[in-house]
Amino acid sequence: MSKQLKRLVPIFALAAALIPALAQTNDELNAKIMALSELDHKIAADPNLLPRAKAGDATAQVLVGGLYETGMTFPRDLAKAADWYGKAAAQGDAEAEFKLGCLYYGGRGVPKDNVKAAVWYRKAAEQGHAQAQLFLGESYVHGEGVPKNNVLAANWIRKAADQDDAGGQFDLGLLYERGQGVPKDSAQAVVWYRKAAVKGRLDAQTALAQLFYFGRGVPQDYDQAAIWYQKAAAQGDAGAQLKLAFMYEDGHGVPQDEVQATAWFRKAAEQDDSGAEYLLGRRYEVGQGVKQDYGQAAAWYRKAADQANGSAQYALAFLYEQGQGVPQDNAQAVYWYRKVADQGDAGGQFSLGSCYELGLGVPQDYAQAAAWYQKAADQGFAYAQHSLGLLYKEGHGVPQSYADAYFWLNIAAADSKGTDQEEIATQRDAAAAKLTSIDLSKAQRRAAAWFALHQQKERTGQVKEEQ
Repeated sequence: MSKQLKRLVPIFALAAALIPALAQTNDELNAKIMALSELDHKIAADPNLLPRAKAGDATAQVLVGGLYETGMTFPRDLAKAADWYGKAAAQGDAEAEFKLGCLYYGGRGVPKDNVKAAVWYRKAAEQGHAQAQLFLGESYVHGEGVPKNNVLAANWIRKAADQDDAGGQFDLGLLYERGQGVPKDSAQAVVWYRKAAVKGRLDAQTALAQLFYFGRGVPQDYDQAAIWYQKAAAQGDAGAQLKLAFMYEDGHGVPQDEVQATAWFRKAAEQDDSGAEYLLGRRYEVGQGVKQDYGQAAAWYRKAADQANGSAQYALAFLYEQGQGVPQDNAQAVYWYRKVADQGDAGGQFSLGSCYELGLGVPQDYAQAAAWYQKAADQGFAYAQHSLGLLYKEGHGVPQSYADAYFWLNIAAADSKGTDQEEIATQRDAAAAKLTSIDLSKAQRRAAAWFALHQQKERTGQVKEEQ
């Protein structure tokens, strides 16, 4: 093999890595190809490369396949790339086997076939190809082309990790954190995440930061969490930027600094993270870390609302209702309240019900008000329970029923505080006075059953959160 051809092998290894089975965008691909030096392009255009490939040189065949795959030197042609990889793979070349598996996995140049992808991954993996070992392991995780088997997945992923492959190290950490194919062990997760994180692997940095933040597998350490979130945030990860913003807001691991918190919320928001857009809007609304500006608040809320962020939809609706930062417009308020209500948000359901009850932005309709109050009340929203109880008391939109009025007012009173509780209790007692002792007893038992059921649901939810 010529010195130029030997020089091209590691160069093409970079080009080959540009198109993994978990495909990158064309923009990312083009940017990395353009980053290759002029000398690399000249070597890729070696006139002796194609004759060597045609003569049966497996290394040259892999390189020619790569040139067709990337569109470097030759016009991009994935079918020809697959053909050349196939020639080299038939000679047992591990890189060709791996690349052919990638093409079958993605259905690029060949019909998509996860079974064939796994076959070629295995051939390369058994020769010690780290990426093939990783991809074969992931195939077992997801049951793609092979039966789902977490133990085999962990075995193959460990082989890649032991070869210092950052992807394998991250995946192995994830398996330990989840207890998937290996015993659940957060301390081991930390070990493997760290190995990948120091190589600059972004998802490993955020995973490691989270373990430090919550003290899983390591003593809780906000300083370390902040360090790793900063590394990921510096790479442009919106999730890490958002976490870092919260840390500046709370003074965890970094000095408490509202201006810095706002700056990081903004960085994440500028990447279209809907949560960050909402939180940045909230800061503009209340003047936290920035000068209060309802117009900016509405602008950021709208960006998040357009992505179906329920909190932002509710906040934008409220601004329209109040005429803050936007022209006062009850119809627009109803439009956004309905959006969030349709997502099952109790606050949105209550507010939409209120609009129907008062005729704000929609024709007054007590039946619609009652229907939306009911949805929110069933979720334990005290304001909706109170309003629904009053509708039953007056017979507005529902048949008049002092028993139902007592039921909902009793529940609302229990979930309220201070003067609100006193007012609701007075209304409840007024409804009770309209009931016979038998009907009152029934309503009280019904309320007790409701409380018992919802307390059980709350306990179940707390257990799930702890797990």
